[in-house]
Amino acid sequence: MNADEFVLGIAALAPSVAELQAEGLSAQSAENFRKSYECTRRSDSSVSASDNPLLDLLARYDCSKLEIAVVTLGSAGINKSYSDKLLSQRKRVVGGVEADPLVLDEKTGEIDVRDHTDPTFTMAKIAANGGKLLDALYLVSSFKRPHPGSSRDLTREQRMENYRAALDRARSAAEVAGVPDPNGGIYATLLGAWEPSD
Repeated sequence: MNADEFVLGIAALAPSVAELQAEGLSAQSAENFRKSYECTRRSDSSVSASDNPLLDLLARYDCSKLEIAVVTLGSAGINKSYSDKLLSQRKRVVGGVEADPLVLDEKTGEIDVRDHTDPTFTMAKIAANGGKLLDALYLVSSFKRPHPGSSRDLTREQRMENYRAALDRARSAAEVAGVPDPNGGIYATLLGAWEPSD
């Protein structure tokens, strides 16, 4: 998936104002919520020289309002010392997973999550390259549970169906990302693919 396809695909996933109002949001709140699905084209954007779709996305679009599960793209608000340590390893921050930086290895193109206190500690490999990360994040974004609503209002079988569907989507996302994992890897966490306890 390239940057433009990602931007259009994510924007198309935004619920309508009517759907959000049916959930109790005001018209203004619904419009604001829909904006969280948008990456806006930068006024100074020109065709990026990067063949990495993720770097192209970050160069041409402002994705600061976009959050997929707990993943953000762009600046992760890390301090200069941390950033300098990454740069000395030929790595750069391309986003975050909660407080932990999402890091691109400029030599290999691989993307991993680093501990926010230790730039040398890799917590998880998240994608083989930027394009595969965008594909996987789109799969996470487009996931719909078979049984929406609060888990306490669902039967055990409905909760199990939700778990199995989330786990299947997490496995697909990990595969698409180029980091196959029978347990779904980090994508299982992003999708909340935890087996019901009762």
